[in-house]
Amino acid sequence: MLTLTAILAAAIVPYAMGTLDQRERMNFYPLLLFLLMGVNGAFLSGDLFNLYVFFEVLLMASFVLLTLGGQQAQINSGIRYVVLNLMASIIFLSAAGLAYGTMGTLNMAHLAQRIDKVPPAIGALLAGLLLIAYSSKAGLFPLFFWLPASYHTPHPAITAFFGGLLTKVGIYTLFRIFPLIFPTYLVAWQPLILTIA
Repeated sequence: MLTLTAILAAAIVPYAMGTLDQRERMNFYPLLLFLLMGVNGAFLSGDLFNLYVFFEVLLMASFVLLTLGGQQAQINSGIRYVVLNLMASIIFLSAAGLAYGTMGTLNMAHLAQRIDKVPPAIGALLAGLLLIAYSSKAGLFPLFFWLPASYHTPHPAITAFFGGLLTKVGIYTLFRIFPLIFPTYLVAWQPLILTIA
């Protein structure tokens, strides 16, 4: 995923150089680097708290990039994007708090070892909260309604990066968390996950 991120950024930067005006370019490059920091950090994170922090870094940079042109449609879609992603972040933070409160750690490897000692209802609640949070960030059905309203307003270079990578961070996180921490819930919830997919 890090290689895909680097290739996508290397393809988008020259396109942005030729199509963004001077004022937008001044802000685009630092924000893109900030966004890349959040994306790469999310891919490399080994615990839920750092994953939350990098998701928030990613959210801040992506919100500013969405509204970079300053047009009213961009601002409206950016506000919708950030409000819905902040709600997903609150759910994610609640899940992290629940995980730490019940298992005493946020390290993904330790969570995988300790999940069997948690009551099944708490484990199912934790899995459900994480599924909702990451599905919303990935734009999966039925939590995808923010996606079409947000991706058509920014500059094409920004949309290319968002479409090529940002939603994939949520999907990657689902693929990373569920088989590692919740293998028993993954089997039990397979019909639901297949329906969502």
